[in-house]
Amino acid sequence: MGKVWNHVERSWPAPRDDPSGGYQAFRDKAGELLAGCSISIVAFNHFGIVVRSIEEALNALSAVSETAIRDVTSAWVGAYRVQVARFAVGATELEFIEPGGESFFAEHQRLHGDGLHHVSFQVMDIAAALRALLANSVRLLDREPRSGSHGMVAFTAPDILSPVHLEVFQAVQNK
Repeated sequence: MGKVWNHVERSWPAPRDDPSGGYQAFRDKAGELLAGCSISIVAFNHFGIVVRSIEEALNALSAVSETAIRDVTSAWVGAYRVQVARFAVGATELEFIEPGGESFFAEHQRLHGDGLHHVSFQVMDIAAALRALLANSVRLLDREPRSGSHGMVAFTAPDILSPVHLEVFQAVQNK
């Protein structure tokens, strides 16, 4: 999987002045922020990568992968006007995001090109997580959770992880 991860971070870089930290540095910093706000984390969930074309990105990744990219789930997320494709690379999930209209995803892509947009953590209680983030002066893009491709989601402004966003989400229980 090392070859695939090297390709991911080279093709869709983490936008920052110091490229040595890469994706893991953003994951670690986001986890520390959530822990510092006393938010109950279930687990790290995925890296969200904005791309011009999901199809082209999946083809490029499949070309360097020792095994085919499998079990890709796709969805249109109307709340954010994006098409997403989710899949696992080893034990880590990636989410390719193709903007389909004006949104903070499209703005991020205009400013930084294709690359890492957000890190996502599953939380026990998204409403409590948003209250805790606000109480700790974290600026939110979503004060209320929205329906995402994998549950109820909310994003912070990119201030803390500049220019990457933090997504918190709560899985929706099927009834």
